Order: sequence, then structure tokens, then C-alpha cells
Amino acid sequence: MRLAPFLLLRVASALVNNQTYSAECATSTNCTLVPGRTDAALAWGRFDDGIERVGSADLWVSSATVSVGAGFAAGYVEGALCAERIAQHYANLAAAYGVDPPSANLTAFLDANDAWLDEQLAGAPEGDAYWGAIAFVRAQLDGLAAGYAADARARG
Repeated sequence: MRLAPFLLLRVASALVNNQTYSAECATSTNCTLVPGRTDAALAWGRFDDGIERVGSADLWVSSATVSVGAGFAAGYVEGALCAERIAQHYANLAAAYGVDPPSANLTAFLDANDAWLDEQLAGAPEGDAYWGAIAFVRAQLDGLAAGYAADARARG
């Protein structure tokens, strides 16, 4: 299942609140989060976790281009910066609705939907605006999962 990294429970993030971080990527799906905004970054962002201070949090993410690689990098930044809140949200949903782990039916549905989307993207005409946007958003979701998982791994 594509979202499996979100099922990991984690400890508090060591990232500095409200500081800019950049995703520097060796390939379109292999990124590292570094402090500051760097020239090599495909995407960068800042997360102001003000939940306890003002009752809300703010996330700003920008990318250098509109490409699948930039979409992945933008998602990576989001997943790494928001990892603690993602884990808390999942834990709250799991407790409230008893969905930990997700049911076999839900997992099968998501896997089938993922396979269908793979087929659609593989058969999409080159340069098609609609499927290009879908590919960007999908890459962003994949990046979000990778950023979340990298943050969890960094904390053990």
C-alpha cells in the first residue's frame, strides 16, 4: 500500500520550528532535507507549528519548477516538516475510528486504485495537461510519504 509509511509511530521532530528547509534530490525520488534555502533545491518550505500557541499551523512550500521531480521534492519537504503532526493525526483517527491497522478491504481498494492510476499514467499522451497534473500530484504524495518516512528513520 502506497501510504504504509504513515502507519509508523514516531517521536517528536528535531527540526527547528519556522525555519526554512530545502529538498536536495540526487534523483527524482531520492531527496535529502537540508536547513536553509539552497541553490540545489528542487523545493523548499517552512512549517510554523503554532497549534499550542495560536491554535493553528502554517506550511509554506515552493518548488523551482512544475515537474514530477519538483512535485516529489515539494511533498518530501511537506512530509518531513509535518511528520509529527501527521503521526498525531493518524493516531487520533485510529483511536476514534478503530482503523489501526487499516482493514484488508481498504488496503485492497487502495492497491487496486494505485494500479489503475499506474495504467492511466502509462497510457497518457505525452504532454497532456490533465495527466501531467495528476502525475505531479501523485509525485507530491509519494514525496510526502518519503519525507515522513525519512523523518521517522532519522529518529529511530
